[in-house]
Amino acid sequence: MIKNVNEYESDMAEIILYLRDGKDLAELSKAIGEENYWDAMDECVRQGFVKGCHISEMTNGKFVIQTNHPRPSYFGLKFLESVQ
Repeated sequence: MIKNVNEYESDMAEIILYLRDGKDLAELSKAIGEENYWDAMDECVRQGFVKGCHISEMTNGKFVIQTNHPRPSYFGLKFLESVQ
């Protein structure tokens, strides 16, 4: 579980970096933990930092991400610059 804003921002920045660099997001999910990954990805989508992604919650409480060429948005790159 993400415990503070700095950890949230760090995980969000990692997602944006992975997308920008074309890395496999499954590796990041394993590295930071599935729950942290989903929380950070959800926030990235809600804040408009990521394009080409839509997150839906299933009836069993699990999340599903639908993608169409996921990539960082202008605001995502701007966020990335602000936290580095």
